[in-house]
Amino acid sequence: MYTSIICILIGVFLLILVLALRLRIKKIQNLGIETEGIVFGSEEPGNLNLRFSFPTIRFITTNEEWITETYNLSLPFLTKGQKVRVIYNPKNPKEFIIKTKLNNLTFYVLGLIGAVVISFGILFLFNII
Repeated sequence: MYTSIICILIGVFLLILVLALRLRIKKIQNLGIETEGIVFGSEEPGNLNLRFSFPTIRFITTNEEWITETYNLSLPFLTKGQKVRVIYNPKNPKEFIIKTKLNNLTFYVLGLIGAVVISFGILFLFNII
């Protein structure tokens, strides 16, 4: 019983996360300004034994303001000095996305995982598994 409820809650959380991130990215894509940036470096999460890092991106806005910020998603294929396309929020340039084909793939994968976890929760709930 508890396993099924936990599975359903985790799945719902993943789906809500996917929808919230997707809305944020769509907003930036629709209202944002595209420019070229460069991978300035990378940051590893502190105190965690995880093997991924978050790229630090540097770009200049249309107002000639330099922005150097760490991206909120790990993109291991990016290397220091690599040029990237960035879309930033003109009202808050520190809110940006890196234009990549993985943006959509990430949401599809997380959404699929959420749906599968919910399905397992429902199957556990009705003792089908």
